[in-house]
Amino acid sequence: IGLQLVRGLNASDGWISLFGVCEMVAGIFVTFRLDWVIARFGTRRLIIVAGVAVTFQTLILSLTPTLPLFIVGSLMFGSGWFSVNVLLYSRLVELFPQEDIGAYAAAFQLLVNGSLFLGPLIGTLLIEGGMTLPAALLVITGVRLFAAFLAWAIKLTPQPQATLVDGPSALIRSNTTN
Repeated sequence: IGLQLVRGLNASDGWISLFGVCEMVAGIFVTFRLDWVIARFGTRRLIIVAGVAVTFQTLILSLTPTLPLFIVGSLMFGSGWFSVNVLLYSRLVELFPQEDIGAYAAAFQLLVNGSLFLGPLIGTLLIEGGMTLPAALLVITGVRLFAAFLAWAIKLTPQPQATLVDGPSALIRSNTTN
């Protein structure tokens, strides 16, 4: 993304800073209301929406000849990326038993951090292998869109579990019935 901004669109430090601020502001605004939105629409549905939202960043950057249009991509990415980080962990907590959540959370963090490490390496290999920056960004857009599709296609139903919000008696009933 940085390479396309600098090499392809001649972005100055000011533009790059503006894009970063747009991402952060969008993410902050979405995060403030995320609990309300989760309660209204559900975690799975929001993961799909956030997955689609992050695709706009690379799609717009690969197709636009001007910098101002990329502000829209930055806003979409910021709102989607901040949301998806919270939503994926929330979904993990919904789907897996609370007594084993530590092991699942560790595996989740390993997968997320491994992806965040390997993604830029693969992108760099594509670019150094002769692919143009816009073409590599379109490949990234496709991968992001495929991830949103998988979130839509894989329908897991969480098992009802008692939580501390339900009260201590619900936790006792839940533990005695299992």
